This record gives sequence, structure tokens and C-alpha cells, in this order.
Amino acid sequence: MSAAFAALEDRVNAAVNARLSNRMVTSGALTFAAIFEAPGAADLEDLAASTEPRLSAVPAAAAAQLVRAQSVAVAHPITGDVHTYALARDPEPDGGGTYTLYLREGPVTP
Repeated sequence: MSAAFAALEDRVNAAVNARLSNRMVTSGALTFAAIFEAPGAADLEDLAASTEPRLSAVPAAAAAQLVRAQSVAVAHPITGDVHTYALARDPEPDGGGTYTLYLREGPVTP
């Protein structure tokens, strides 16, 4: 991948993240904005792909750090509500330079 294209992709990812992010995510000293979705329960006879809460538009460096930490605090920027989640499975690349993290509520288990 050329350096010019990589730089353009980074700028586009940053612009999308800045515009669409709806939560602040922290884990230790790491803090970043991401898109949080809570799809809810599978009530269509298990036709839903995933019912786990997820974070989208997670930068690659942050995803690597969160895998080591195995937990993340997700804060609503307006209400200040904070929920702690554990990683449910490994991050998945989205093909655009960022990752999707699937989460589960509850205590972190080693």
C-alpha cells in the first residue's frame, strides 16, 4: 500500500470516527472514541449474527492493547454512565484500517 493512500485512509478513518463516535472508551491509560452498538436479544429464531454489544472504528493500536487488558470501560459522553465489559472474542478487522470488538457484560475472567 502506498504511503499516500495509507495517509488518506488514516484521515478518512479519523473523520468518520470523529463524526459517528458515541462513546468514550478507556482501559488503563488508553482513551479513545468509538462507535458503540448494543444489538439486543435474538428474537428472530436465532437469525441475528450477533447479540453481543460491540465497538466499531477501534484503531488498530488500541485493539492490540485491549486484547492484552481483556476489559474496557465504555462511557456515554453526555450522561456519564460507565459500563465495564470484557472482550468476548478476538477483535475483527473491518478492512478499512480499524477493528470491531465484541464485548460481554460481567466480570473479566482470566
